[in-house]
Amino acid sequence: MAITLSKGNGETVNINSNAFQKGTLALEQTSVAGYYNIRIIRDNVTMFEDVLFSGFEDGDNGDAAFSSITALEEWWDANGKVYRDYFTPFRLVAAASTNDTLVKAGKTQVQNVEVINETESKMYLKVYDLATVPTSGDTPIITALIPPQSEDKPIRVATNFATFYGLGIRITALIDDADEGVVAAGDAIVNIMYR
Repeated sequence: MAITLSKGNGETVNINSNAFQKGTLALEQTSVAGYYNIRIIRDNVTMFEDVLFSGFEDGDNGDAAFSSITALEEWWDANGKVYRDYFTPFRLVAAASTNDTLVKAGKTQVQNVEVINETESKMYLKVYDLATVPTSGDTPIITALIPPQSEDKPIRVATNFATFYGLGIRITALIDDADEGVVAAGDAIVNIMYR
């Protein structure tokens, strides 16, 4: 799926589905009546930006132009959502630390969390519902044992859950919430699918 944007100078720009993923459409009226600045923002990063657009078309049906900005916004909500609903992959290769990481701030839906332990020692993945980077002073919502030598069979820690404040993780040597025992660089890999 794509959307074709017709610029006031006769040029057109085609935005493909990659820009729709988790994209928010921002339109700003310019000083010229009927012309707009347009931006597509994903996770606070501008994925696409251009100026002075006067017309908009559905790329799947090029002769169906939008009659107004409201019509374009309604189309975006109906069609862009298909792409925004995809889960985003997150991958962490352990550093020589407890790997305190904020994966995402704000409400988060998690499809899957998997961990690979490439060592001969067990370790623990701790998952947090926080808007800030977790520390040893925080209480995890999930503490999962990651057994040794799991590289041939990744450990599925959790599936289909949500957090309210945000999603954070730590990897520690011991089970205690306050543990600060570090893992070595490259000892573990964490894969998360979230949105």
